[in-house]
Amino acid sequence: MEINKKLLLSLMIVLILLLVPTISAKEVTIEDADGFKTTINTPVETIVCLSNSTNQIITALNSFDKVIAWDKSSQEDMFPQPERDLKVVAGNSRSPQIEAIAELNPDIVIADTMLQDDHRKKIKSFGIPIIVERTSDPERLLTTINNIGKIVGKNKRADDLISFIQQYRNLIEKRINKLAESEKKKVYWEWYEPFKTGAKGSNVNPKIEQAGGINIAVDAQGRYPTVSSEYVWESNPEIIIKQATRGATKSEMKKAYHKIINRDSLKSTKAVKNNNVHVITWDIFSGLPSIVGDLYFAKWIHPELFKDINPEKVYSELLNRFLGVDDFTKRVYSNK
Repeated sequence: MEINKKLLLSLMIVLILLLVPTISAKEVTIEDADGFKTTINTPVETIVCLSNSTNQIITALNSFDKVIAWDKSSQEDMFPQPERDLKVVAGNSRSPQIEAIAELNPDIVIADTMLQDDHRKKIKSFGIPIIVERTSDPERLLTTINNIGKIVGKNKRADDLISFIQQYRNLIEKRINKLAESEKKKVYWEWYEPFKTGAKGSNVNPKIEQAGGINIAVDAQGRYPTVSSEYVWESNPEIIIKQATRGATKSEMKKAYHKIINRDSLKSTKAVKNNNVHVITWDIFSGLPSIVGDLYFAKWIHPELFKDINPEKVYSELLNRFLGVDDFTKRVYSNK
């Protein structure tokens, strides 16, 4: 009888051990930014991530230890930089080394929207799940964080991060909604090249509108058109925001600022005359810290309405709470 009890107990232990992986693993279907649906077992253990901004989100979710390979762009620009070396398997999402990725056989590949359709198909042909996310899209960012949370099994952490961002989005929306249409201000946003801007369908247009601005190029042809100097001069923007590259230094931003205010076709605009010209780096324009960029936009366009808001303090809290970073490097420049 005693032997039978021991045998029964042993069988129960074996059965529990066999069932544990099934119980702990969860099958999740992710619909990515391109509308493709992918079903995976979560949480994953190994990730190849070919997106700088998504790598930062994975870090914020305390899961960067799962990343086994990345792209050259992430290696050069990732903030904060990891303490370990990773295999580089792409220049960026546009140029993945598919055979190298296949050899690693990750649980999932995460890329951004630069990934080509034929590359997606080839990666999938190796039996490797792949999703594409768009962290530069304000409407997509929170969905991306939620999806990554499901993939790495950090749903609570993802919810906390989403709540942090959402509280400031709600604050901006609540205040801007009280404005009359006549109180909104004309904004000219310029990409890296002179007079290259963002129209309807660009990532900057919703940022300007949610901050209570009127994008002077909203109806220009194409998503990121190059407009004429006369176009901007005639529109006479009240605020000019110049986009700087990721990691731009203070001296680089200052140089970009002076190029704007000394450009003949812009000198007579209200923005230059009233000293409402600002430079912002890509670091806080897109991706996880983009809520900081949103707060800067709102404060620049409606300084009185947001005089109590300190975007630098929000950025510092975001870095410390979710990325474990105490350092703060200013990511904007203006002469105010």
